[in-house]
Amino acid sequence: MTTPLTGFPPTAFESTDDGRESGNHVFEKALSVRGVLSVKRDAHVEGSLVVNDMILADSIGANRVDADGGVSFASGAVDAHAVSLTELSAPGVPTVTPETVGGGKTWTYRVVALLANGLFTEAGPAGSTADGEADLSVAANGNTISWMAIPDAASYNVYRTVCGQASLPATTGKITATPITATSLLDDGLAGDATIEPALNGTGGVYAPRGFLYGSHGELVHYGSTTELLTMAAAATSTTVGDLLPENSVIIAVVGRVTVIIPTAATFKVGDGTTDDRFATGILVAAGTTFVGLSHYNVAAPGGQAQPTAAKIVITPNAPPNAATGRLRLTVFYAQFIAPDA
Repeated sequence: MTTPLTGFPPTAFESTDDGRESGNHVFEKALSVRGVLSVKRDAHVEGSLVVNDMILADSIGANRVDADGGVSFASGAVDAHAVSLTELSAPGVPTVTPETVGGGKTWTYRVVALLANGLFTEAGPAGSTADGEADLSVAANGNTISWMAIPDAASYNVYRTVCGQASLPATTGKITATPITATSLLDDGLAGDATIEPALNGTGGVYAPRGFLYGSHGELVHYGSTTELLTMAAAATSTTVGDLLPENSVIIAVVGRVTVIIPTAATFKVGDGTTDDRFATGILVAAGTTFVGLSHYNVAAPGGQAQPTAAKIVITPNAPPNAATGRLRLTVFYAQFIAPDA
């Protein structure tokens, strides 16, 4: 059953009982949506678009877009496919309990938390047993991995990162074929898929809405952000896992927060592989310290704000930490340019 919207021709707007719609829609005044707005093609709004829950769209072209939980303004389009306003914490150290002790084999595990939409955290810290059996597939030889529940987490994945020497199974990687909702798992010889446990938290601000301005021949500028929770190495420098500085971009700023104190050092610099203080210097190592590093802070940095090739961020403490326990949240805001395709 379809019901034309009052005041509009039936061919302009039709809605089914479950809220799906088809056709082309032009709204000259305000459109207010209390649930989820899903647009498969284009939505052109000359007034204001107010969405109380979520926007799912290929593109929304609007002079003003308001979304509860975050506000985005764009004269071109807003891509909100990857909005995640909930940021999960990574699970803590899991407890590993052998069903039978005395084997003298070391088994190590890490746990990842997931949201209902499939986005996941970085792997939590490792938990181990040093007295597991050599062959977990033998009856009563398995290891039980258990952990504390994470608020707002829908499910979990478990990674086996160390296998007992000359033990079975000998494979590392994810051992949950599909995410589990329980907070414990028996590894009784589960196969590992050989993947590396994730190092980045994919929930929360990492998937903030991104803005696009389009040209007429495929060219565009993409305003976006990337983020990583970096564990500081016990070394002279620490480098992000991901290329937080994207290619063909202008870096607007690098912002950060010390989430766990960086030991031994007093201050640190924020740079790249070429200039150690490109973005900031003299940042204190205490937990809770925040900074906003503008990309033109060091005017002598080669290229200034320009980033022609992708690169990682490098953190340089004034003294090497004596333990790899410090943690630093880094987020990069940028404008990335795409050339015409015709």
